Amino acid sequence: LTLPGPPRTDYRHFSSRAYFTYTPHETQFQQGYLGIQPSKIKGTFHLRYPTSQPLLVERIEITFKGKGSVKWKQGKREYRRVNKFFRLTKEIWSSLARGYFEPITSLDLPFDFIIPDVSPSTITQIDNGSINYSIKAKIYRKSNFIVKNSSKVIEVWVNINRWNFPPTPDYEISPIVKRFEMFECQMILDRTVFGANDVINVSIRFILFDMRVNVKKVLIKLKQYHRLKSSLDSKLTKRYVAGDEVSGDQILMSSDLLNEFLVERKLNLREGHDRSRDLRCSCNTVLMDIWHKVKVKVYMGNTETSYVGFEKDVKICNVAPVNSFIIGLEERTVTRSTIQSSLDTNE
Repeated sequence: LTLPGPPRTDYRHFSSRAYFTYTPHETQFQQGYLGIQPSKIKGTFHLRYPTSQPLLVERIEITFKGKGSVKWKQGKREYRRVNKFFRLTKEIWSSLARGYFEPITSLDLPFDFIIPDVSPSTITQIDNGSINYSIKAKIYRKSNFIVKNSSKVIEVWVNINRWNFPPTPDYEISPIVKRFEMFECQMILDRTVFGANDVINVSIRFILFDMRVNVKKVLIKLKQYHRLKSSLDSKLTKRYVAGDEVSGDQILMSSDLLNEFLVERKLNLREGHDRSRDLRCSCNTVLMDIWHKVKVKVYMGNTETSYVGFEKDVKICNVAPVNSFIIGLEERTVTRSTIQSSLDTNE
């Protein structure tokens, strides 16, 4: 039986004879909902060598580590920064005595690590900034005239996600109101926290004091901002990652009042944006910040005001399933482990 494991493209250092797999019935190393409950990574490290050529091994260590990095150029100057979040190491196998190299043809070594509670989500390369995690196996083997290096390293990238409780409607959100001589316009959201695959409901109400005024079109967009940070400077990038447009003739009367009109639109975050533009979850870390705004532009006709603009800060996050909060994890136990934690920043 072959257990599922990461594809070869996820490996930083790969060997067909030494590899990682997930635990049975899982499709990733992370278990539990980090940010809501204790979460861990869990898997198995395997060795498979022919009986005619066993691997002579003294001990095997597994290391789980996380770090972030940013780098960009501004003119002739390059800015870079590295932040090592943590480094956790366990010895998961050893021979009978130090200095004794045991011949190994087959080993299956389960391992697990508690993910530090403050760990941010993985961020693959975005504007030359990234947050990455990896699991590394270090095999202390016997060297000879063919194998000069006394250790063998297998390393695989690990995806880590932070999670939030499902958002609920916020009945205390006040509409944003803009009043002019000839009309009034207001915009409201039902909440300000959304899952990465959610729908953002946007309501826009118009009250016309002069019936000669008309609405030409309404643009509703989600804008994403990234700020990369070094100790000396920062770089800001922004782009639209979702959008919707409605023409004036689609705007319906909202009541029996002839001068009131309503627009109710949806921004579908799963389908409504170009995946190549890369919608990311909001975050705030030492190296980078990501945040989002819903921006609305209402283009008017027959008035001195050509358009009315609104914006509202929102949070985009991973939302855990409702029935997942009561799922407990095993007791936090770390045996035969050496923990090295560093929050130092390396320029």
